[in-house]
Amino acid sequence: MFVDCDFLYLGDIKELFDLADDKYAVMCVQIIYPRKNWSSMVLYNCGHLKNKVLSPEVVNKESKEFLTHFNFINKYNNN
Repeated sequence: MFVDCDFLYLGDIKELFDLADDKYAVMCVQIIYPRKNWSSMVLYNCGHLKNKVLSPEVVNKESKEFLTHFNFINKYNNN
């Protein structure tokens, strides 16, 4: 799980993990404010095939948008 440092939790974080669905490579909070990224809160499914490409070498080579825009989902995955 990745969370920006400005999040304020008003409930038990376990409730978020209870919503996790293994069919998704990532799950995020969709924020409607134009200056906020959907990547402000992300639960990465480390066991999902589409996340297998996230090696330190790939992450260090790519642009900052690579993770924040979830470009790896389609760039390195054929399905």
